[in-house]
Amino acid sequence: MTGVINRDDFTDATMKLHELAQASASGPWRTSQLITFAGDIGMRIRRVQTQDPPIDGSNDMLAISDLNDSDDEALTVACSASTSAPRHSIFDIIRSPTYQVPVLYIYSEASRPLSGISPISGQPAHIPPTTSLQSGHITLTDHPWLNTPVYFVHPCNTAEAMQAICGEKKISPLQYLVAWCGLIGGVVDLEIPMDIAVASATDPLSKCG
Repeated sequence: MTGVINRDDFTDATMKLHELAQASASGPWRTSQLITFAGDIGMRIRRVQTQDPPIDGSNDMLAISDLNDSDDEALTVACSASTSAPRHSIFDIIRSPTYQVPVLYIYSEASRPLSGISPISGQPAHIPPTTSLQSGHITLTDHPWLNTPVYFVHPCNTAEAMQAICGEKKISPLQYLVAWCGLIGGVVDLEIPMDIAVASATDPLSKCG
């Protein structure tokens, strides 16, 4: 086990995690949405600071390539979980082809519209204000699919950490991704729900990475 995950395994794991999230008892995870860009698949989760966002299963897949900066109305419809929520954070899980690991991108929909017209303003609600940013685990970067500034959990040590967690155990791609969510999610207060962790334990085993 090298601590990395290839593109096909990540795609398979992301689709399975999305299915489990849709059936989860956790409100934020039930907002999960598959997102696509240039043939790649990622997963998006919305988390409202003061209340659970509404659950809408009518649009499970969002094609980032279908959106453009000149179509603000389309961006608003496709990317806004709730216009009434005063503030909420968005978490995008996307595989890095460079580091060959999942990467978590975090931004506040209320403070920075996805159209890219307004610069990032303020810190997303679910980034802890002390340890994470000050310790260097989280920094600013350009979102690889949206080309706008967002926060992300830097992946430079992810493969090493995942290798330490998984060791030489035989695990499925889904179990790898769930373990990664457990590792990274704790940094930004996005813990993996217990029902998802339990369900992933029965996923058929295969050598991942």
